[in-house]
Amino acid sequence: MADAAAITTKKVMPKGGSKGGTRYPRLSLGPAIDYATKLVGKTHNGPQPSNIILPGVFGSLSTPGKVKASALIQFGLLEGDTDAYQATQLAKDVIAAPKDERQELLVRAFENVRVFKLLYETFRNDTISKSKIRQQVLAAKVHLDNADDCVELFTKSLLDAGLGTENGDSVTVLSGPVPKTKIVVGDEALEESSQNFEEAEDAEDSEANSIDSSVATDGTEQMHRQQEARSGKAAVTVNFNVDSSLDTDKLQKQLALLKRFGVI
Repeated sequence: MADAAAITTKKVMPKGGSKGGTRYPRLSLGPAIDYATKLVGKTHNGPQPSNIILPGVFGSLSTPGKVKASALIQFGLLEGDTDAYQATQLAKDVIAAPKDERQELLVRAFENVRVFKLLYETFRNDTISKSKIRQQVLAAKVHLDNADDCVELFTKSLLDAGLGTENGDSVTVLSGPVPKTKIVVGDEALEESSQNFEEAEDAEDSEANSIDSSVATDGTEQMHRQQEARSGKAAVTVNFNVDSSLDTDKLQKQLALLKRFGVI
């Protein structure tokens, strides 16, 4: 009996670590993706045991490495047991995806964490304080001692996934991801755009000048027609050359004659 009494049972730790409570990754999404990049390269030829993955990817064979590995498992970026760790298809897709397709995959990784998804759905399309998030974290049964840490990691992961913004103690949870891509105009495109703009301006100025010239011409012709109607005479155009040897008296007589007939 004494020997039976001396037998001890192995203590099973509850989920979430020694303190218990709801699990959450002890790493935000951004750094998790960085580790996933290393993991994809490390397991390119097949699964690897923990004694290779933990120090080779996470930099530690002890608790810190195991905590980071657990975070990647929760984000859906790492799978397998300690004898055969490997990158998931999601991890491979994130690393291989072009920038404009990557964000959707980041959202998937974010939502793989159940407590993060719960908080996102709770505060979606709203601006709240971090104390309000903490209240909901505790309602989700995260251990009291870990509540503030969970709030910070949720907020950082929310931003990494493009699902929110942060301003001091306030967090805005968006209704959907905001693309982080930027439109960049190269020098050649910018020069071509500028040239096209200048050509359009020149064409517009040319058209305006043409219209002004047309209006001026039409106005002049109309004025001549009005003068003809009033005087009853046709407009006469006279061209004559002045010869320097011409007698002054004769020149004056010619000018007087032209004035008389209203030519000048």
